[in-house]
Amino acid sequence: MDCCDGSVILLLIASCAVSIRFRMFRFLTPLILSGVIIAEALINIPFFVSMVGAKWLFVLWGPGLSLIIYSTYKKIKGMAIEHTGDYPPLIFVLAGHGIALAGFFSILLLIYQQVKSGQAIDWPRINAYGVVVLSFYLLFEIAPWRLLPIRSPKDIACILLLVAVGLFVLRGGMWCYGLFNASVKERPGSFRLKGLIYSEELASGWRFNRLKELTDQYWRYIVHPLMVKQEPPFVRNEAFLWDGLQKAEDFRQSLLVPDENGFTRAELIAMAIVEFKNSAEMLLEDHVSLKRFKFDAYDLLEQINGNEFEIDSKGAFDEFIGRWYGIWDKSPVNHHWRPLEYFEPVLTIPGENSMQLRMRQYCWIGDGFGWNAIASIPSAADANKTKENILGIVYHVKDKKVDSITGIRPHIGLVVGYGQLIWITDGEIFLEEVITYKNKSHNYYAITGFNYIIDNNTLMNNGDLFQAVYSRLAKNRTAFFKSNFKLSISVDAVPYN
Repeated sequence: MDCCDGSVILLLIASCAVSIRFRMFRFLTPLILSGVIIAEALINIPFFVSMVGAKWLFVLWGPGLSLIIYSTYKKIKGMAIEHTGDYPPLIFVLAGHGIALAGFFSILLLIYQQVKSGQAIDWPRINAYGVVVLSFYLLFEIAPWRLLPIRSPKDIACILLLVAVGLFVLRGGMWCYGLFNASVKERPGSFRLKGLIYSEELASGWRFNRLKELTDQYWRYIVHPLMVKQEPPFVRNEAFLWDGLQKAEDFRQSLLVPDENGFTRAELIAMAIVEFKNSAEMLLEDHVSLKRFKFDAYDLLEQINGNEFEIDSKGAFDEFIGRWYGIWDKSPVNHHWRPLEYFEPVLTIPGENSMQLRMRQYCWIGDGFGWNAIASIPSAADANKTKENILGIVYHVKDKKVDSITGIRPHIGLVVGYGQLIWITDGEIFLEEVITYKNKSHNYYAITGFNYIIDNNTLMNNGDLFQAVYSRLAKNRTAFFKSNFKLSISVDAVPYN
């Protein structure tokens, strides 16, 4: 059920409640209408609050509590002076005030629980609750429906019913449109999805930079990339993907070819990654550490050979999805990891290498585009068995022009933990990790690696250790870090044979 279905059901329930012919329910009508309006707004309108800090708590609740207390005093005084038989009971007159005060004390309790448990106070969420509670109270007090020519609760019930039917018809049309135009079928008629598209278009078309920043920060791309404005470019020519994955598989197989002594480049690379992780710790003392990575050379080599189990695609890629902002060397870059796209049944990839595609993900990396993919590949030992590998390709381009390709870089991926990937190219190794927080906007994405060369059965670093740290916010760009280091792994250090 998406938000439109919820809207229709809520309106139908409210219509039935308002139409009940019972005296007490007549007094509940303002509460019902206020609750329905707020609930419909939360369900259907893209909603976010970026109020960070305790100051906003005082900004919201200072005037809010003063108004509630003053209004309560005036109503009680008014009832004492003038009381008619048709006047609603005190409990209904002050219901909105009571709910607002209960909301305020609930917020204080939530703050107390977070402080007591040692957690950082989630101010955006707490202040968002405050906005919702105070909006409900103001609606209850102002009662804008009084301005409409409504004579009885029956009229209100009819209006709610008509709105519910209208939304149901609109939802049917949106669902039919989404069914034939969206690649993501779970929520094709979602109002929130449409709101995301609208806000992105609005932010881009009218240069509302703050709105665009908030959209990027608080929405995590529930919509397929073909349904939103493509910035950065989205490449639809799948020939790039097929050719790139064939190149990536050729590269993977080349790592497993033994030399005249029976050693492979994969063995050298696996040992080099372990040695790099251990030796880099001191160099990264004041930077993002690699201590959360847990692996050994045997694990890495097995993954290069191919996984006999199904790779956990969500554990590997989900945390990376979305927009990231950072600095590479001296240039600001924007990374964009698109949502995962699955194939059922699996998709056969054309080319010399036999491969079947289970999942792919489109990425923009600042100066180029590419894909990550999970593919099933026949086992070298037994052609009747398949193994899964993460393969990928990056096409570097000039000035964001996808038809001006300046370089091609196939790579293979290794999953070493939740939100932790190692990428290997013919000359580079990247250890990538997303460090997560309860507030997703505080997450950051660290890329630590080095360039390498292999000469005379010895792998050596070719330059400095480097680290880039990307954030969810364009204004938070961490400086690119480099450090001199030395790495040398020879076949004598490989303990496999």
